[in-house]
Amino acid sequence: MAYRWSWPSTRERRVRNAPIKISAINSEECKHGALYGAGDPTKPGNRPDHSRVWKIEMNETADSRLFAALSEIQNATDGEAIAKLLDHLIAFYGLKSAAYLGTGIARAHDAEPYLAVTYSSEWVERYKDQRYAEIDPVIVMGLRRLLPLDWSEFGRLEGRQITLFGEAGEFGLGERGLSIPVHGRQGDRGLLSITSDLGEREWESEKRVYMRDFQVIATHIHDRVLRLEGLAPQPAHLSPRELECLEWIAQAVSLVVV
Repeated sequence: MAYRWSWPSTRERRVRNAPIKISAINSEECKHGALYGAGDPTKPGNRPDHSRVWKIEMNETADSRLFAALSEIQNATDGEAIAKLLDHLIAFYGLKSAAYLGTGIARAHDAEPYLAVTYSSEWVERYKDQRYAEIDPVIVMGLRRLLPLDWSEFGRLEGRQITLFGEAGEFGLGERGLSIPVHGRQGDRGLLSITSDLGEREWESEKRVYMRDFQVIATHIHDRVLRLEGLAPQPAHLSPRELECLEWIAQAVSLVVV
């Protein structure tokens, strides 16, 4: 669901309907096409080393999730499409939940944060009513970070934080989480959070993939939300001298000369 979230008072839910189209790489097509090259793959002369094919196929499968997500982000036309994207992400990556929070992305300085989540509406209302945003370490720490935040870094929870995460688990959030911050050029910020119920060893293994993919995905989601809100990044206007300097640098001219 996509919301305009009063932080922490006014409530305004924003949901707009739009068709969504998503595409992914077909593993069989990869196996008999790009991975094996031209010709009949059943002929020994056209088949490369099996170990190499297996590695390529695994990489193609992993990358196809990222490529499909980026394609869907690019085609998003409204807030409902962003919300559907999050639903698809948890299916792609086997997650429990996903949420995007954007601040400073509207023209008005007092505009409410933008929120798109896979959580139930009941949990969203509970979260707002209890003013959990004021003590939630995901937000308090996440929006100030430059690098991804593993929720295990929170340390010891106290008081209402214990209640917050206890209730979050009852409403379907995973035991482990990762938050990806995005910092825009105009003071805008985004935070993409995902949760999972993987065991500790599996989480540490999959987290490498999550950190790689979701740093890219978070940046693209934030950029798309800005554009949907009418705040598309403006192209830089360089002077002739600045353009000349860039051309020299591209040609590996010494910086001393530049």
